[in-house]
Amino acid sequence: MATRPRSGRQAAPQQGTRLAVASLVVAILGLLLGVLFPPLFLLGAVAIALGAGSLGRGQERLSSAGRGLTIASLVVGVLCLLLTVPFLMGSID
Repeated sequence: MATRPRSGRQAAPQQGTRLAVASLVVAILGLLLGVLFPPLFLLGAVAIALGAGSLGRGQERLSSAGRGLTIASLVVGVLCLLLTVPFLMGSID
């Protein structure tokens, strides 16, 4: 049975998850929309920057859920960039 805070309000969300969620959303959008319009795979770079910023804010303030989301966004961001390389190689020729 879950306990509620004495003030009657719900507990605040864990610290550091907003930037991690934003990073993951950008990475997934880059992956999905990059299939339709290949230059959007470069959103992976934005996701990596947001994820690195989230990790760089301080390990002590980042919850375990926020850390997991950040690592997932970094992985998906790198995947987006790896899928960009063949597109760039094809457009250079």
